[in-house]
Amino acid sequence: MDTLAQYRLLLLEEGHCLRDHALEVCHQHNIGEEQDFRATSLETLRQMVKAGTGITMMPEIAINHTETDIHYIPFIKPEPYRTIAMVYRKTSTKKEIIKHIEDILKA
Repeated sequence: MDTLAQYRLLLLEEGHCLRDHALEVCHQHNIGEEQDFRATSLETLRQMVKAGTGITMMPEIAINHTETDIHYIPFIKPEPYRTIAMVYRKTSTKKEIIKHIEDILKA
């Protein structure tokens, strides 16, 4: 049976929070990243996987459910997660649109 250690782990460049989260999960299982391959975007990671360069972690919101060239495997429970916040200046003149976006996100 194959193990993850046999595959190149592809991650985003330094400074991306998703990179740090992925490394945290991988280090818990003694899996290291492929140092020679780092991407600037999730779409670049997707294309690298399609080209057979390695494997990666993709946020659910970025999954392309019509994709036929790659396979998305969900995490088993407990699934990793992260909290995202919407932040804006109290004195913003765009409060109406911000409130609308907030309502959409809460739904």
